[in-house]
Amino acid sequence: MLKPLNQWRLQTKLLLASFFTSSVFIGVIGFLVYQLLATQRDYQSVIEHEVQAVTHLQGMLADGLLAGIAVRNKILNPSLPQARPVTEAAIGRINQSLAELRVLYQTTGQALTSLEKFTQAWQKNQADKLQVLQLIEAGDDLGARAHLVQVEHKGWFKLRQQLQALVEQQKNHFAEQEARVQAHIEREFWWTLGFTLAGILIGGLLMYTLVKRIAQGIRQAMLAMQQIASGEADLQHRLPVACYDEVGYLALAFNAFIENLQELVHQVQETGHQLSVQADRVAQRTQISSKRINQQKQQTDQVAVAMNQMAVTVQHVAEHAADAANAGHDADDQAICGQHEVEQTVITLQQLLASIGASAQAIEHLNQDSQRITKVLEVIQEVAEQTNLLALNAAIEAARAGEHGRGFAVVADEVRALAARTHTSTQEIQTIVDAWLEQTSQAVQAMQQSQHQSQTVSTQAQEARQALQHIHISVERIRAMSDQIASASEQQSQVAEAINQHLTSIDNLASESDQAAQEAYAASQQMHQLAQRLHTLMGRFHA
Repeated sequence: MLKPLNQWRLQTKLLLASFFTSSVFIGVIGFLVYQLLATQRDYQSVIEHEVQAVTHLQGMLADGLLAGIAVRNKILNPSLPQARPVTEAAIGRINQSLAELRVLYQTTGQALTSLEKFTQAWQKNQADKLQVLQLIEAGDDLGARAHLVQVEHKGWFKLRQQLQALVEQQKNHFAEQEARVQAHIEREFWWTLGFTLAGILIGGLLMYTLVKRIAQGIRQAMLAMQQIASGEADLQHRLPVACYDEVGYLALAFNAFIENLQELVHQVQETGHQLSVQADRVAQRTQISSKRINQQKQQTDQVAVAMNQMAVTVQHVAEHAADAANAGHDADDQAICGQHEVEQTVITLQQLLASIGASAQAIEHLNQDSQRITKVLEVIQEVAEQTNLLALNAAIEAARAGEHGRGFAVVADEVRALAARTHTSTQEIQTIVDAWLEQTSQAVQAMQQSQHQSQTVSTQAQEARQALQHIHISVERIRAMSDQIASASEQQSQVAEAINQHLTSIDNLASESDQAAQEAYAASQQMHQLAQRLHTLMGRFHA
């Protein structure tokens, strides 16, 4: 079962259009050759008919004059023996020509009527010629002379006028037949020209429609890819799919790529936002830890000055240490969550790179189809060149035919002109296909730039993951130090006597905790900047 037209492959459409155009040209040329051959046969038949008729008429005129001369020579020289054989032979040839002319004039009523009148007059005149010969042979010279002058000469004079009229009538008939054949040739020429122009128009419309549809689809894909390459693409835009050929499948693949890219941008933006929020939280928690550690140092100094407030101060230190441990647990959980999100971003970016590679392959397939179109155009150009050679051969044959082949030469020149126009059209289509190849090359370069940008974003996501790992390590250190502070506070509450010995250790631990808090704060600031940069990069796409 045949597929609908909008589901045919681009190569099939172009081949069918080329086959249709070539078939029209071949059909028109075949029709033209057939008509020219038929006209040539008709014209040859007319020429043969007219030449035979004129030959018989002129032969009859010559034989009539010959018979008259033989009769007169007999009168002048009665002993001349050749007069009767010559006269009878001339009369026989005239009668034979009359019989053949009756056959030729079967389709011409007026000429046949004139011929019958001439035949009746000729029967009497040939009898008069033979009568003159009989009178001379009988020795009646005076009677023969009188009959020759008074009867035979007058009759032959009228017959000669009739023969001349028949010759002139035959020439007029020949001119009419020639005009009829010429009119037939011109009519066939205009019909052939009309069919040829109609075929060229239909083939041109088919090729123009296909080329326009292909160029429109490629132009839309090219503009959309240029927007993506410039970083200002509207990811909500989709290419229309009018048909399911190579251009339609290119639009479908591009729409799928844009849809995946849009989802990926959404995920990256959301992940970047969450990463920024978590970095702010880590920074806030780190500042709180730093402040509490400073407070712990101050309280430790106060314990050294006022031992009577030691119990209260130790209790506060224990409480702050517990809060710091809890904050360390929360920061550790958030850092682990942020690391998971960054890893998800890396996976999504790898999917983006795969989609870009698939789009590049689709564009490469389109480039290969354009090269197949170039091969089809070469076939059409060869057909046009062969048509030009056939027309040149026809013009040579027409030149050999001379005056009778002038109309045939005009038709051959028109066919050569049509072949030249076909050659020019194929060159223009070749130029358009070359432009398609250049545009698809630019599209491949744009896809390569998009792939490079995606790899850059993937590298940045890897760096963000490493930063989160550093945060996780720092938070682990903070949590360990908080646990040590809590343990020391419990020991101070149980053994008040050893407080002075442990004050130095507490002060050192507080300094280390403050330094770790500062490092965690710096790491969270760096993670916040990376999140902002990722958000800025993704913000260039209108998702």
